[in-house]
Amino acid sequence: MSWRRFGLAVLAAVHILAPSPSLAQDGVAWEVGTQKNTDFADLPIDRWSRLTLFCQVRSDGTSGGLTLSSPPFQTQVRNGEAYGLNVVVDGQRESFILTARGTELGFEARDINQRLQLARWVEQLLHGRRIDLALSSIGWRQSQIIANPEALEGLMDRCL
Repeated sequence: MSWRRFGLAVLAAVHILAPSPSLAQDGVAWEVGTQKNTDFADLPIDRWSRLTLFCQVRSDGTSGGLTLSSPPFQTQVRNGEAYGLNVVVDGQRESFILTARGTELGFEARDINQRLQLARWVEQLLHGRRIDLALSSIGWRQSQIIANPEALEGLMDRCL
């Protein structure tokens, strides 16, 4: 077999065996649900970590927010301490201050400025395909392609 034929055969084999770009770029999907008085959407970030958006209806009103959970956080963060989460959605950056609780870091939009910040970010997520998350203080970074940003449509309407 000539080198040219060998090269063409290898190229054909790589093309056949390689995952198609559409499959590799599909990404992960938001999982939307309701539990008690809380509407939520979970996005798997890696095999341990999840990003969750929530809208909770309480007797004193509604509350919207986000949580980032990962078992490795148990040894990396201190309960009650604040950590800065930088999030980039398709090149648009937003920062949130999250409070640690075990394996979870959480943010709840309590005032009008926080509600506006969360609303702006959810709007970015509705049209975004790529999300990059970073907790620089503990050296944690993850990126993900979002398969179904439209799943968030209406999720936070009661809260923001």
